[in-house]
Amino acid sequence: MRKLSKTFVTGGFGLALLLLSGVGAASYASIQRLIENKQWVEHTHQVLKEIDTISDGIKEAESARRSYVITRKEIDLEIYKTGIKTTKNAIKTVRKLTIDNPHQQRHLNEIEPLIAKRLNLLQQSIDLLQQNKSDNLTQIALTNQGRKLQQEVRAKLTVMHKEERSLLQQRSAATEASVQSTVIGIGVGYFLSFCLLFGVYILLQKQIRDRTLAEAALQRSQSELKTLLENSPDIIIRVNRQLLHT
Repeated sequence: MRKLSKTFVTGGFGLALLLLSGVGAASYASIQRLIENKQWVEHTHQVLKEIDTISDGIKEAESARRSYVITRKEIDLEIYKTGIKTTKNAIKTVRKLTIDNPHQQRHLNEIEPLIAKRLNLLQQSIDLLQQNKSDNLTQIALTNQGRKLQQEVRAKLTVMHKEERSLLQQRSAATEASVQSTVIGIGVGYFLSFCLLFGVYILLQKQIRDRTLAEAALQRSQSELKTLLENSPDIIIRVNRQLLHT
């Protein structure tokens, strides 16, 4: 029985240690998944932001062109150039960020020529004004062509935006699921480890109590034996006297 208890204690400690090690390893792997999922969520937010920047850049260029047609101020040309630069940089950034997404790459392949045509119409309008070769009818015609192209661009940007939103939902859901599984896994692992260690503690307490009782019984036996040995000469004399008188 004692050997069995010792085996149980040793095995319990070993199993608890193994379980805690497993929980630690699982926790590390879960944390790595959480970090990766978080990075993908942040990546998707960045793509969404750059898609919006493409649209904002075109709007800025269009607004500056309209203002320049009316005012002919150089500040409007500077704003126009800034809008063009913002648009082109945002397109490059989106292409780089979505290099692993064939759908978005295809959308970019479709949208870039449209944006190039739209920006080219804006530049034609400005060039005609600067060359004093423009009239209202020409500007209206360029505006109408640009408006049609802008509608196509906006529609395709909306498709790209919706696709990234869908990815964001999936990745956010994956992150939430990873958090839940991590919490549950760690909680269950530590609970089982606590139960094992508590069981070992109870068994150790029982062994200590049993050993204490055994030692007390042994001390009583030794004390009784000592008393018996100390009194044995008197007992022997009494026995001998009784034998002589009989």
